Amino acid sequence: MISEILTAISTLIAQNNDATIHYNNLGEGFERPSFFISQINATTEDLNREVINNNIFIQIVYFAPFIDDYKNVDGLNQYAMYDTLKTIFKKGYFYVGDRATKITQLTGGPRDAEIYLTLNCTITELKQDYVEPVQVAANVQVNLKGGIA
Repeated sequence: MISEILTAISTLIAQNNDATIHYNNLGEGFERPSFFISQINATTEDLNREVINNNIFIQIVYFAPFIDDYKNVDGLNQYAMYDTLKTIFKKGYFYVGDRATKITQLTGGPRDAEIYLTLNCTITELKQDYVEPVQVAANVQVNLKGGIA
């Protein structure tokens, strides 16, 4: 499921930008402008016996281009990309296959030479495809006169 979510997010970004999108942390040696998308956390909440909510936190990092040899970034490009990312996800959901993934929270902003945007995504799903019914006991026999063995 995580790989499908990352693919859906990167597809949305690629439709609005031609920068390279990375899923692996390269540390150094990557080109700017580019994106790094990763899962940073996930929680699961039981709604009932058959349904759960998956809360998945995805972080998008945008590495703005440098404008000089002193590694100063293009601030206008940085803010424009932040606005673009917010616009992409402000609907509050995106599709992963034929299912809508809800964005319950969108946080982030510029920090130094990067833009950070965290999406809190919620997907509700069945715990199992089929929950087998359990047969209820018709009779219960209890021996109250027995001692401890």
